[in-house]
Amino acid sequence: MAQRMTLAEIERTYPNEWVVVGEYTADDSVIVHDGVVLGHSSSADAVHELARDYPGDLAIWFVGRPFPDGFIGCAGVLK
Repeated sequence: MAQRMTLAEIERTYPNEWVVVGEYTADDSVIVHDGVVLGHSSSADAVHELARDYPGDLAIWFVGRPFPDGFIGCAGVLK
């Protein structure tokens, strides 16, 4: 049976992986505080496929940095 984990525990346990979490609690800005990890994978497609098997509200996110260290983003303004 899956165990409830805090956000910090999820981040420590599944670094650089996608996670799907159910039975979660979140604040008004939709930051997940804890929940039950239903699955995890390095593949976003695999986690989204897994999520189809679970009813109800789910949270899915990547645990880690979306860009490599040293990445500098840029933004442009179109007129």
